[in-house]
Amino acid sequence: MTEDQATQIKTYVKAFNPAIAAGETLDLVVDTVADRVLLYLNTDTLDPRIERIVAQAVVAAYKQNNSEAGLEATQSVKSVTDNGQHVTFSDNAVGYLGGDSGALSGFTDLLAPYRRLHVNHTPVQGYNQ
Repeated sequence: MTEDQATQIKTYVKAFNPAIAAGETLDLVVDTVADRVLLYLNTDTLDPRIERIVAQAVVAAYKQNNSEAGLEATQSVKSVTDNGQHVTFSDNAVGYLGGDSGALSGFTDLLAPYRRLHVNHTPVQGYNQ
């Protein structure tokens, strides 16, 4: 992905959701989602027609995490005691953008026509090319 594409994707993200603040977090999420899209598509270049899809996936990642910062670590309550006023938090951080099902949820159908097959080419002995 080029710098111009990253800038364009961030512009689309801001158009889809103006509440998302520009900054390092947005840069990280855009780069992460774009990397996952490129891996999913088995390619090194991002087709300009896919930029809006990447932007929508970035907005979905923010929405899924239900946080304006997007990648803040949160903890869930593990146990509560009423009269003793005892609260224990889980020590496992929430995994954001953990798998492709999370990062590209709902977008794989849109991206499927652009997906390239990964073919290992091994020459056959005795076959002249």
